[in-house]
Amino acid sequence: MELKISDYKLLCNKGSGAFNEDIVGLSPYGAWVLDGATGLNNKNLVSTESDAKWYVSWWNSYLHENMEREDSLKVIIKEGIEEITKEYYKLTDDKEVEAIDIPSCSCSILKFYKDKIEYLLLGDCTLLVNNNESVKILKDETLCELDKKVFDFMKEAKDATNLTLKERKAEVMRL
Repeated sequence: MELKISDYKLLCNKGSGAFNEDIVGLSPYGAWVLDGATGLNNKNLVSTESDAKWYVSWWNSYLHENMEREDSLKVIIKEGIEEITKEYYKLTDDKEVEAIDIPSCSCSILKFYKDKIEYLLLGDCTLLVNNNESVKILKDETLCELDKKVFDFMKEAKDATNLTLKERKAEVMRL
């Protein structure tokens, strides 16, 4: 279903990094926030600027081109994952790619239908739903639990040993 949105503001400012790795998108068929993250090794294998910037730009274009489809958001995202994976490995060509090199993003994606709104939350993005009487907060709490485990582990490792940040990060990857 096409939704005519006439009064809106989109805000997406660059954070502390050299490039804005986030995108906010809006179409008559959906809306999304994409919070990009370069792979954990901080390698840029497909972009001179930022692999995370490349990643969210790819998804932004894909969502603009595909949200009009009648398919469910689940189908659209599944096909997008297959396409971006092929594209990423094509662009990395002969480079050695480890799983932790691959960029990713947290996201909040909405797809508009005639009688409902379908949504996907991934990572640390939050969705606020206003029903005129109250605001409902939707978020994935499991990420907060994992973050706490990682922070606790990093603190214990710092207190117990003289490991560098890089060494502690390597240890935490096992979690």
